[in-house]
Amino acid sequence: DDDSADDDDAVNDDDTADDDDAVDDDDTSPDYDLDGDGYPSSVDCNDSAPWVHPGATELCNGVDDDCDGSPPPSEQDLDGDGAMACAGDCDDFDPSVGPAEPEICDGVDNNCDGFLPSNEQDPDGDGYSTCEGDCAPTDPFTSPATVETCDGTDENCDGVVDEGFDADGDGYSGCGADCDDSDPSVNPGAPEACDGEDQDCDGFIDEDFDLDGDGWTTCDGDCDDGDPTVAPGAPELPDGLDNDCDGSVDNGLYDGAWTLVSAYYYTCSYLAAGVTGFDVLDLAPGLEFDPIGSSQPPTLTGSLSGTSINVASSYVSGSCTVNNSLVGQFTSINAFSAVLTINFSGSCGNCLAQQTLLLGTR
Repeated sequence: DDDSADDDDAVNDDDTADDDDAVDDDDTSPDYDLDGDGYPSSVDCNDSAPWVHPGATELCNGVDDDCDGSPPPSEQDLDGDGAMACAGDCDDFDPSVGPAEPEICDGVDNNCDGFLPSNEQDPDGDGYSTCEGDCAPTDPFTSPATVETCDGTDENCDGVVDEGFDADGDGYSGCGADCDDSDPSVNPGAPEACDGEDQDCDGFIDEDFDLDGDGWTTCDGDCDDGDPTVAPGAPELPDGLDNDCDGSVDNGLYDGAWTLVSAYYYTCSYLAAGVTGFDVLDLAPGLEFDPIGSSQPPTLTGSLSGTSINVASSYVSGSCTVNNSLVGQFTSINAFSAVLTINFSGSCGNCLAQQTLLLGTR
């Protein structure tokens, strides 16, 4: 019945008042507010959650808190990586980017901490970061895409310097630091060998084998590598040693031109000599004194024993024989004192034997 009063019908009336029907009336109203948030079920999209209702503040929970039909994009996890933009996903369109994602070499802040790792940065602007193989991140002319040139550096970052320019295949080019690109045993990384060559291209020869620091080793001729005064080319010293390593002791000490403090002159029928000095050749033990002057006698030859001088000469002129001897010693490297004795035999006219002390310097 469509009446508002009670009756005796067996069918429930669609009324709001009580009647005496056997079946309860449908009294549940869409205006009930089950969660007590002030919004009835007719407008509250989740009447069991008091924080969900029209006009509610959206929370970062993936729920449509304000009942506008869907959660905001910031709560939707658009890339499916398990993190929402409102929860720190700084790129919700890229599943490799999120607060829990590991950093990978892609030039992107994958873990959303606000920082790009230094190995992913490209400070020289050449298009490559360190993690992408840039071996010189501050040099724009060095990267994996750079063409290698012959300049002693690894422009293309492949770990090899000047590949294609290494004639001997030792890993170093002649246009770089290889001081002999025709010999694979010679390069900056080679060990030094005792052979008179600069294997490691540091400008020094056999530097690891020169025990006395004189610039020479036994392998290149130093006959005493424990004495820095002994080496090929060293000046000979009056020390009983072969300083210049030529196989002779103290030879050449007195080589050179010597001047007499007082010139010696002698004139007779068979000898007219003016001796002002000597050219000395020290062969140790051999010794030669070649007189310097006018009409000088021939070279005096003999021996040098220590500092002792003992030389002589003899020549024949007509029926006269002239004998010269010079005996004395070197008093220092640059001074000598010796007695010149001249004897005559045969028919030598008015020539008389004579002895003269000669003092020489140089």
